[in-house]
Amino acid sequence: MKKIDFLIVTPPKASLGKPIAKTLKQMNFQVEVFNDELEGFNNKISKLFPPYREFLINNINEKLINLVVKLQPKFVFIMKGKNIKLATLNKIRGQGIKTINLFPEYISHWKSMSYLAPVYDYFLIPCYYVLNQAKKEGFANFYYLTFAADLSKNSPYPAVDKYLYDVTFIGSVNNDYYPERVKFLSALTDFDLHIWGNKGWLDTPLKKFYHNRPSDEKMFDIYRHSKIVVNIDYHAQPIDGVNIRPFEVTACGSLLVNDAVSPDIFRLFKENEEFVPFKDENDLPTKVKYYLGHEAERLKIARAGFEKTKQLYTWLDRIEELLKIIKF
Repeated sequence: MKKIDFLIVTPPKASLGKPIAKTLKQMNFQVEVFNDELEGFNNKISKLFPPYREFLINNINEKLINLVVKLQPKFVFIMKGKNIKLATLNKIRGQGIKTINLFPEYISHWKSMSYLAPVYDYFLIPCYYVLNQAKKEGFANFYYLTFAADLSKNSPYPAVDKYLYDVTFIGSVNNDYYPERVKFLSALTDFDLHIWGNKGWLDTPLKKFYHNRPSDEKMFDIYRHSKIVVNIDYHAQPIDGVNIRPFEVTACGSLLVNDAVSPDIFRLFKENEEFVPFKDENDLPTKVKYYLGHEAERLKIARAGFEKTKQLYTWLDRIEELLKIIKF
């Protein structure tokens, strides 16, 4: 019977599962990956026929249990796991196997978090506000673990000969979840603004600045060739965490101009030394104009942001934090 260290349960294109699995393998852990996603034709059809969807999800869960029995991993490490049933997790834990969930969301998803958490030994979230909520409600298995950059410790600073974009934003538009994005970016229409993300941007006043949804490879290339990258996080409810953008942007050597909605960004990076914060739609264009006109200062902060991320915020750093949490 084969025994491994980690069975990673993740969609194959997920932005977290892939670098985590890669990093664990580089650290000489025995790792296997299981795809829990409904893909392509099956996913489309299942949305129209709920019984068929239930059949497919049951099949995924049965395959996962069979694989766990075969591989006997020490840890089953699930990225959110929307298709993994509680009964499945209970069967896995019944075999003496530890379960981990990395749930990369804010307090808006608290109902799902509090429902799932009891069947996990470790429930990882990127937000102190959620962590405090969990403690208030008596959960002892919640841990803060933020995102990271897929960056090597010996990576050189990614200097570019020619920038293609002055100001870039990459992200979805959703007025329920991200109500500030259109408002903030509308303050930048007098600049060389470029927006990538979901097609919802075509239904906004910013549609002429919109390109498309980039692949991961294209996204990093865009960041590298951008003088300034704006990040606008979640504003609909209180947060004390950041999304993955600050780590991706700084890893590409661009100047990160980040909204000041979360205290966590100020813990992770030094204000006006490793990133530039902005308060609102009046402050944002002022900051952008200044740093487009002061190249030396912009490059100095961008370089410092890169060095901070390379030093402390690679996936190697994050996995080392994880290993301490799970005592492995």
